[in-house]
Amino acid sequence: YFGSSINYEQNWDNNIESWSAFGSVQYDINEQWAIEAGARYTKEKRDSFGGNLYERGLGFSPGGVFYSPKDESSNTNPEVTVSWKPTDETLVYAAYKTGFQSFGISNPGTVPDLSNEPQSVIDDYFIFEETDADGFEVGYKGNFLDGRLTGDITGYRYEYEDLQVAVFDSTTTSFSTQNAAVAVVWGLEGSAVFYATDELQLRLAASYSNLEFDDFEDAQCHTAQAVGSGPPGCYIRDDGAAVQDLSGERYGGPPLQVNVGATYQTLLGEGWGLELTGDVIYHDEGYKNRRQPNTDIDSRTVANLSARIFQPSGPWEAAFICSNCFDEIYVTSIQDKPLQKTIPDTGISDLTGQIAYPRLMTLQLTYRL
Repeated sequence: YFGSSINYEQNWDNNIESWSAFGSVQYDINEQWAIEAGARYTKEKRDSFGGNLYERGLGFSPGGVFYSPKDESSNTNPEVTVSWKPTDETLVYAAYKTGFQSFGISNPGTVPDLSNEPQSVIDDYFIFEETDADGFEVGYKGNFLDGRLTGDITGYRYEYEDLQVAVFDSTTTSFSTQNAAVAVVWGLEGSAVFYATDELQLRLAASYSNLEFDDFEDAQCHTAQAVGSGPPGCYIRDDGAAVQDLSGERYGGPPLQVNVGATYQTLLGEGWGLELTGDVIYHDEGYKNRRQPNTDIDSRTVANLSARIFQPSGPWEAAFICSNCFDEIYVTSIQDKPLQKTIPDTGISDLTGQIAYPRLMTLQLTYRL
């Protein structure tokens, strides 16, 4: 590495071995009632080998020192659904479901010097636990008005143990994954499509999702967060780590989304058709990331419009498509700016946001072979 201008170089090899089996059975009790049950078994092994090939005195793990974290897991995830058809055009169901998200081994951009630590400490640093989930959902689906109206509505509540939470350290520009002890997600979503006429379709869809950390006592503090005397704010734990208690805090993006739209389609004569489509999508305000100021995403309303002429029995189609027609400027995520200089204990830090596309107008010509 003589002549190299970078400060360290890292290499990791990761191996994953997994297999699973799934089975289910359905029993029709009668013409109206049915029950379905199933289960999936999954077994996984993961191991990694890596470290810094060299390091220029930054205090990270020395060059030539390599680590080999490994672990394995097995899961059995049952589920059961009971359904009821009060009429030929309607369905009511209730389901209990379970699942999991695999454990993993981090390949962080920067690794502290663990060369004198036992394997148990090394495994604890690199390995994040799997997430187990279980919960219930109930729903209703139906066709009404001789098929002119279709709709569905679903309510759900799921609990996640050891929820995997990705964390970005802007000072070292490294990502890590933590496990929140317990998180609860509940919500309601529904949609409806109404054919007002043979040419005009009206549609509505809405969803509300409440995401909350039920138990997350050792969450990482955000950048430049003031260190206090104890939880729930940022404090120094006995092992020297700076943590905060996020139990009871809501998280995630905008919980409410509403989509209202319409499509009008008609024949123009002489083998051509016209279609006009419009959708208006509303998202409400999101929540702060780890209580960090100014990281909650603002609400927004975005409108999309399109018009196309086409040959129902022919190859040609021409369309004009307008996305974000009113040029709503908004961000989809906000996080710490990498390699920033912070003012300690102020809670203030430089942020960067992912900006969504501004107004986009597209003229599209299609010929189908």
